[in-house]
Amino acid sequence: MTRFSGTRTRWLARFSEPMGRLGWSCPAIQFVVVVSLSLSLVSSVHGQAPRQQAAAGQEVDLGEGLSPDRLRCTFQVLNPSKTAPMKVRRVRASCSCVRILSYPAEVSAGGVGALEVQVFPEKIGPFQYKIWVETPDLPTQFLTFRLRGTATAIWKESKKSAKRDILPQLLTIPRVHVPEDCFVSVQKILKDHQSERRFTLVDVRGEAAYRAAHIPGALSLPVFALRTSVLLKGKDVILVGRGHGNLRLLRECQALREQGAVASAFALKGGMNSWINGGGAVQGAPNARKKMALLPPVVFHQIRGFSGWCFLEVASQRAEIAAELFPESTWVTPEQLSGDLDALRGAASDSRHSAFWVLIANETGDYRGLRELEQDRSDMALFFLDGGLRGYRDFLRLQSALQTKATVSNRVAKPCAGCP
Repeated sequence: MTRFSGTRTRWLARFSEPMGRLGWSCPAIQFVVVVSLSLSLVSSVHGQAPRQQAAAGQEVDLGEGLSPDRLRCTFQVLNPSKTAPMKVRRVRASCSCVRILSYPAEVSAGGVGALEVQVFPEKIGPFQYKIWVETPDLPTQFLTFRLRGTATAIWKESKKSAKRDILPQLLTIPRVHVPEDCFVSVQKILKDHQSERRFTLVDVRGEAAYRAAHIPGALSLPVFALRTSVLLKGKDVILVGRGHGNLRLLRECQALREQGAVASAFALKGGMNSWINGGGAVQGAPNARKKMALLPPVVFHQIRGFSGWCFLEVASQRAEIAAELFPESTWVTPEQLSGDLDALRGAASDSRHSAFWVLIANETGDYRGLRELEQDRSDMALFFLDGGLRGYRDFLRLQSALQTKATVSNRVAKPCAGCP
C-alpha cells in the first residue's frame, strides 16, 4: 500500500479520487468480459483514461493479466433512471470462485456505481461465470454480468492468511453514500449555542449512554420518536448521536426537514466524541468519555462502506493483516500521523466534504501515545478501532463460525458449470 507523504495536495487528490475504475490482476489468465445489461460498461486500467466502451451484448477482450496470482475487476454500472435512485438488494455469483468485494447499496438517479469482483479459479483451463446484481427498481429485477477466460496457473490462499476461516461474503463491502448536507460542526454549535441558546439539542443514543455522559440541557429522545415529539415543534434541532455515521439518524433528520414541523434539523458531526474533543461541556463519568472514541468491530463492520471515511493504519511497518482485511487503509508511521491528520483536515476542507471521519487502527489495539491527537481535532470525528485489526479479524471469524454452524448441510458441494 502506498504511504502518503502527508501533504494537503496528495490527500486532496486521494480524497476526491473517483471510485469507478477498472483494473485487473490474474495468474496468467486471458479473459473476456461479457456484459449482458441494458447499460454500458466503461473500462480503464490502473487509473488511466478509459480505452474503450462496451454496449450491451458486446465483448471486450482485456488481454493477459499483469499480476502472477489473481484476477480483479471493477465494473461501472449506470442507473438508467434520471429521476429515481436504484437500490441494490444483493449481489451473487454462479460460483464460489467469484468473490464480491464491494457493490453500491444504492445508485443515484443517472449516477454510476462500482461493482468490484475478484476471481480465484480452482483449476487450470477455461472458466465462465455469471454475476447477478439484484435490484427491485428495474423491470428485469436484476443485471447480469458474464465473465469468462482461461486460467493457466492457480492461486492458493496461504494457511497463515488473515482471511482464513472467514466467509467471503463477510468481506463484501456495500458502498453507501452518506448525505453531507445534514451535518453541522461542533465549532458552530459551540459558538452560536453558548451565546444565544438558539438550538435544541436532542441526544438519540439511548438512556444508558445518556446517563453515562451527555451535553447539559440536551433532551433524551429515541430516534423513532423524533417526528412525533411536540417538544421539537418549531425549534432549530441538533441531533446528537455516537458520531460515526448513523444512516437511520440521517434519514430521520431529512424527514424532520421535509415534514416541516421543525424550523431546521441537523446532525452533530462527530457526535458526543467530537463535542468532548472540541471542549464542549459534559455531564457524566470521566471513564465514559474515554470510551466514546473507541469504535467496536461490529459497528466498524456496519459502517465500513460509508462514504466520507478515511482509514489509517498507524504502525512502524505495514502489517500483513491490514493489507488483507483492510486494503482500503493508508499506512502511516506514528511520527507522520500528526502531520497527516492536519493535511487530511485541510484536504477535507478544500474538497468540502463535511461528512468526514477518520479511523485509526493498528494490529494490537494499543493506542497509548495516540489518544492525545483527539484534542483540538473535533472537526475530524476521530475514532480508534477497539481491539485493533486482530480484534476485527476475530470478530469476522466468530461471525463466520456462527453462520457456518447455522447452515450446516450433509450435501456434498459440487463445482458449478463455470469451473474448469
